[in-house]
This record gives sequence, structure tokens and C-alpha cells, in this order.
Amino acid sequence: MPDRPTAAALLRTALNSGDTRQLAALFHPDVRFHPAGPAEPATQGRDQALSWYDDRRARGIRTQVEETFTYPDAVVLALRITDPTDPAAAPTLVYRLFRLAGDHVTHIRDFTERPHALTAADRPVPRPH
Repeated sequence: MPDRPTAAALLRTALNSGDTRQLAALFHPDVRFHPAGPAEPATQGRDQALSWYDDRRARGIRTQVEETFTYPDAVVLALRITDPTDPAAAPTLVYRLFRLAGDHVTHIRDFTERPHALTAADRPVPRPH
């Protein structure tokens, strides 16, 4: 019997295809999302995170996963992001860290540099007091 897909494989497929239904199944109801851009506000909750993805998809922004890094409680995806609304802009490379609790994504954080994303993924998740 084949193994079920890993969270990394499911995230990769969902982001490459822009399928927010797949993301919805992966996101914890209280997922926190911290995008890289200073003008991008943090969101909390599955609905807000999915709305963020849907909005960008509707504007024509596309994501292509270039690399995948897996950890026991995290996945980092190197994402090449293209925005057709700004033809002069080169595609952007973002390292998106997905923190996992079981099969659900609980925290998403963007990084502009690979070493910072990989270091953060390797650290244990701080526990609330």
C-alpha cells in the first residue's frame, strides 16, 4: 500500500496549482501567517490565510515551488513568485516556513533569505507559558 502524501508534497502541489481547497485541508483553524512584505499584514485564522492566497491568485500572481526542505515539525518551500501586474518586476524568491502540528499547518512565516528560514525551521517551537 502506498504511503499517504506528506505535508510537504501536499503543500507543494497546492501552491503550484493555486488550489486553496487543498490548503484549507492542511491549515489549522487558527493558523498564523506572517508574509515577508512590510506592507503585508499578518493574518490569523484559516479563512484569512486562504483569503490572502485567493486574492493574489485572482490578481494573476503565481507561485512555483523550486525547493523543498523538510524537518520533523516544519517544511520550508523556496517559492518563485511572479506578478503579471508589474511586468518590469523580476520574479521574487521567498522562503516560506510552514510549522506543523501533526498534519496541520499552525504557523506560516516568510523569509527573504534561505539561511534565516532554515535556521528558524530547525529551532523548536516556543511553547506558551
